[in-house]
Amino acid sequence: SLYTSYRVQVVFMRWLLAKFLAQHRGVRNRKGLPPLTIDKILKWADGHHKRTGKWPTLGSGAIYEQPEEDWRKVSQALSRGIRGLPGGSSLAKLLYEKRGVHSRSARPQLTSEQILNWATAHRKRTGRWPWVKSGEIHEAPEESWRKIDSALRMGLRGLPGGSSLAKLIAKHREK
Repeated sequence: SLYTSYRVQVVFMRWLLAKFLAQHRGVRNRKGLPPLTIDKILKWADGHHKRTGKWPTLGSGAIYEQPEEDWRKVSQALSRGIRGLPGGSSLAKLLYEKRGVHSRSARPQLTSEQILNWATAHRKRTGRWPWVKSGEIHEAPEESWRKIDSALRMGLRGLPGGSSLAKLIAKHREK
C-alpha cells in the first residue's frame, strides 16, 4: 500500500540521517552503539573508584574514560541485555558480584544461623544479647542490628519474614 511504502521510506531516511550525523558530525547513534563487555565496565568502575575513592552509582554521571557513556545507561544495558551483555543484572549487582561492593539494591542474602552467630559473638564480647539499637555488627561492619531486624520483619534478603531480632534470639535461647 501507499502508506507502507511511505513508512519504509521514512524509516530508511531516519537511518541514513543517523548514520550521516554519526560519521560526519560526531552525533551519537542510539541504534548503533558499540558493544559493552563486563571487563570493560569493571575497568571503568575500577578507574572511577581509584579517582574518587567511591564506586560508581546510577547517579555518578559520565564515565571518565568514555564521556559519551554514563553509569545509568551502562546499568540499563546490564539489565536489559543489550549491547552484547547477557541481561538480568545491574551496575550494583555487578559491583557486588565482582568487587564485593555493598549497596541497597545488592545486599547479600542472610540466614537465621548467620544472624545467631553474630548475636552470640556480640553477647560474648559485650555480655548482652544485641537489640535493634545495638548499632553496627562487629563481625559484619556493613550491617547493623536495625537492618537485620528490618529484614527479619519484612522477609528481605532470603529471610521468611514475620519475625524480629528479639523473636529470633528468644527462640534460640529457648533451645
